Amino acid sequence: MNFLDRLEKRFGHLAVPNVVLFLVIAQVFIFGMILIGRVDFVSLLLIPGKVMEGEWWRMLSFMVAPPNIPTSIIGMVFLAFFWYVFWMMSGALEAAWSAFRFNIFLFSGLILSVLGAFAGQFISPSSLIYVSPYFLYLSVFFAFATLNPNIQFLIFFVVPMKVKWLGIFVAVITALTFVFAPTMGDRVAILAPLL
Repeated sequence: MNFLDRLEKRFGHLAVPNVVLFLVIAQVFIFGMILIGRVDFVSLLLIPGKVMEGEWWRMLSFMVAPPNIPTSIIGMVFLAFFWYVFWMMSGALEAAWSAFRFNIFLFSGLILSVLGAFAGQFISPSSLIYVSPYFLYLSVFFAFATLNPNIQFLIFFVVPMKVKWLGIFVAVITALTFVFAPTMGDRVAILAPLL
């Protein structure tokens, strides 16, 4: 029996089933608040300098920050599609691993995102490090692509593409983002949630 099996046996009852559905509902609510001007997108992001100034809520609020997509009709359609695919991939991972293990995966990504942001700010104090849940979404996508490489998505609702090829493409883009990041602190903040 490995470590995760022992943890699940002892604390499995604490797992939140379908946790991503709650996350998506929170993001839809926050997106609505952004649309009506009650919330500013930047105020949700994890910015270590702001946290050290007393804005401690940023250590959790970045998880409910919706993707920063233009609020046009096309942008909203894309956002709805993004939320659906994110929920679908998360459901597949939860079915394959169990709710407890998927919760551990998400929460460890959350913790690593926070630690990576603060480590990045420490490494590059002159740089403005900010973290959105983008790279955490990528970790869910990469896990899904690893478990289900032959599932096909229709890119632009027309071009069929297997998830493994889409995963390789996204991995190359992520690697280029990492390599061309302006500072080492930014690289740490990018890499941490993917661990």
